[in-house]
Amino acid sequence: MKRLLLLLVTTIFIFCGSVYAGQDNGLLVHYPFNGDMIDASGNGHDGIPTGSPTLAPDKDGTVDSAYDFDGSDDFIDIGGSALTPSSTFSISMWINPETIDGTSHYIISRNSSDSNPVSIFIFGITRDDNFAFGLKGNFINTGIPATIGWQHIAAVVKEENTQFKLIFFINGQEVWRTDIDEVLFNSTDKSWSIGQEWDSGGASDHFDGIIDEVRIYDRALKLYEIQFFADIIDDIIFVDEDATGFPADGSSWENAYTVFQDALSEAESGDMIWVAEGTYKPTKENGGTGDRYKSFQMKNNVVILGGFDPTIGHTAFEDRDWINNETVFSGEIGTPGDSDNSYHVFNNTNLTDLDNTAILDGFTIQNGNANGPHPYPQNGGGMYNYYSSPTLNNCIFINNSAYYYGGGMYNYYSSPTLNNCIFINNSTNSLGGGMYNSSSPNLILSNCTFSNNSANSGGSGMYNYSSSNMTLSNCTFSNNSTNSVGGGMYNYSSSNMTLSNCTFSNNSANSGGSMFNHSSSSSLVSCILWDDDPIYWYSSAPVVIYSNIKGGYVGEGNINQEPCFVNAASGDYHLLQNSPCIDAGDPSRPVPENGGWYIDMGVFEYTGNTVTRTVTSTGELLFGGKVKTRMNVLNPGSVSEITITVHPDIYYPGAENTSVKRWYEVTATGGGAFVANLDLVYDESELGTQNEDDLSLRIYYQGIGQTINCIADPSKNMVSGFLVKGFGDFILTDTPPEDLDGDGVVDVNDPFPGDNNYKQDADNDGIADEWELANFPDLAAANSTSDYNNDGITDLGNFLSQTQAVAPVLADKDVVIQALNTSNALLKTGDFDEDLDVDGDDLARFSQFFGSDAIDVDNDGDGYSEINGDCNDSDPDVNPDTGLNCSIE
Repeated sequence: MKRLLLLLVTTIFIFCGSVYAGQDNGLLVHYPFNGDMIDASGNGHDGIPTGSPTLAPDKDGTVDSAYDFDGSDDFIDIGGSALTPSSTFSISMWINPETIDGTSHYIISRNSSDSNPVSIFIFGITRDDNFAFGLKGNFINTGIPATIGWQHIAAVVKEENTQFKLIFFINGQEVWRTDIDEVLFNSTDKSWSIGQEWDSGGASDHFDGIIDEVRIYDRALKLYEIQFFADIIDDIIFVDEDATGFPADGSSWENAYTVFQDALSEAESGDMIWVAEGTYKPTKENGGTGDRYKSFQMKNNVVILGGFDPTIGHTAFEDRDWINNETVFSGEIGTPGDSDNSYHVFNNTNLTDLDNTAILDGFTIQNGNANGPHPYPQNGGGMYNYYSSPTLNNCIFINNSAYYYGGGMYNYYSSPTLNNCIFINNSTNSLGGGMYNSSSPNLILSNCTFSNNSANSGGSGMYNYSSSNMTLSNCTFSNNSTNSVGGGMYNYSSSNMTLSNCTFSNNSANSGGSMFNHSSSSSLVSCILWDDDPIYWYSSAPVVIYSNIKGGYVGEGNINQEPCFVNAASGDYHLLQNSPCIDAGDPSRPVPENGGWYIDMGVFEYTGNTVTRTVTSTGELLFGGKVKTRMNVLNPGSVSEITITVHPDIYYPGAENTSVKRWYEVTATGGGAFVANLDLVYDESELGTQNEDDLSLRIYYQGIGQTINCIADPSKNMVSGFLVKGFGDFILTDTPPEDLDGDGVVDVNDPFPGDNNYKQDADNDGIADEWELANFPDLAAANSTSDYNNDGITDLGNFLSQTQAVAPVLADKDVVIQALNTSNALLKTGDFDEDLDVDGDDLARFSQFFGSDAIDVDNDGDGYSEINGDCNDSDPDVNPDTGLNCSIE
């Protein structure tokens, strides 16, 4: 049964696209310095010594377990520049400065290059003897004095509420933080080095002291992880249901507790509990008497971690794998089935008064059944929080139920923080199948999924009541269902939600398939709500911007288009390459690593095709400005790789028209001439049946563009043979070419420079393509000499005078008169005899249409007016000159 459940959960997680699709602890490099400079992360970034750093005792006195740097010429190069963290990263190490003398001593650094380097990220002790950072060329003094002796330091760069933060820790405690811009690494930067930083003269500002246990992570470390590395965790208590050692006192994996409650009872503030894979059931009564009141209670400043496998020697965070080593807390304490299950798997009552230092990380919580006597055992089958606000990471709530509120979780005056948590197959007879929140003012959820939950009275995924305000980012609500309102979410009584980059799909309800709001004003930014009747608002003032709402919704940047999920039926809400949600989110928000030019709508940023960017030196630029290039494939295929070669500066993704999928921006500085070679490389399979000659590249300079047709080389499957020297004639200058009508085509290339309605004249006949195609079947039907509608005016003349062109004149005059209706003509269907001279000027109305000033004549006396004197009794029925009947019936 355990294996079957794991298979089910893992499959769903892969479709949901959550972190559970595959676990990555983010460790890029680890130097334990145990007698060598080997990278223990397994990523192959072994250290390369320069000078003579020597082995030394570590902080515990273990010989040859750290490296001593002489402050003169010693440093360690970290094996190449390919070690490129994302914009969110962490650095952790032990240091023992031996000299603090008013000179700079840098501990770790990465610079842009060897010559004229710019600090990408450096850290050390500056001339005023404070710890300091160099960041994107800027110097940041923390004001924190450096001290001699062993100490643990950590720096974390992470995004909080759309703002990047740099946070500095000493000995496991945060001592300083500041707002910063996004940190961008590039594979062409100089490699990391330990013990110095680069300047124009080479290695400099060497560290004088000992360094040990260097780690770099491609993510933000959690506080308890930093505290663990800083050796300030008081005790680690081990739990393994399969342990056989004696005594079973939790002192090691061999002598681990086999019952989780034993470890929980022993744990004190500052402790960690490490739990091996397996299933653990509550054994202690909380809140009542009887087996069904058995539940677990968390503790403040106690960290509970799951996902370990002692059989392979798990001794560190990096060893933990909560996906493959599923660790379960189960309410299935009696006979299989729900009838005698624990009311709550976790029961955090007001007696616990938990704060965010109570941490649960890496567990599955299942089979709680809160169907007991009124009032409390009827809410919160998986977890019941009453005046308790714990932190939960990487947790799964599955198959929990409640009679009234919160099948998965119930929060009352509680504001837990949840990250990477999933609520699936939870249910309630009333409200909040996945989660119920009441009077909970500051809940924070990130990267969480609510799927396949149900609630008879509404809010199947989540119900929020009585000022339960919440911030949700990158959360998914899918396949939740109710017979009432609020399939995904129900907000009531001043419960105001702030949602960013959230996805709602395949939820169902009688009203508000995605979200039902009653007296609750929420805001949605960069979200996708693709359910029937997605949003219902009553007595609310919502703000919805840059979101894709099924059926449409008023707000800046909102769209109503099929989002093009990879496979919504199977729960995969990643975006396909042709999704209109790509690059369509709030342009003011930072773009995730490997994302597009703007942030996307919905949970998952489209990373799609790998793009290769290279820079080589071929000259210098004449001006300071921007050059942008875009590749626009005309069929639904995509370009898998674009290589842009340009000098002299590193370029980065820019932003432009969101309907175009691939942009690159080059920041140009310096002086001299500029030459850029641009090649577009693609896979033949991606282009399908497209004609390679239809590929186009658009070159922009300060917002002005021109399309260049690329010459394809089918034998190489790439566009080639292309040299660009600027704009227009491809010479870049300080002043962009004029575009007086502002239509995006410079005047020297604009066939209609005075009219911004018209931009092209592909057949060069003087007639704008737009006008030509609106009035004729194709561009070949009209030209400067033709008279397509036989009105006596050339088609070019019609365009220049902006007179309406019509279809060719018909033979039947009654139909022609109808077609040539003007303001003073009284036209009727059928007989037109009475309307031939409606203005009383004795001129036939038909003649007036063609400019004749002749009076009505009947030369042959047959009772019919003749047109322009061209008809008589001997003439045929149709005048060959005009194509009209001679007789007017």
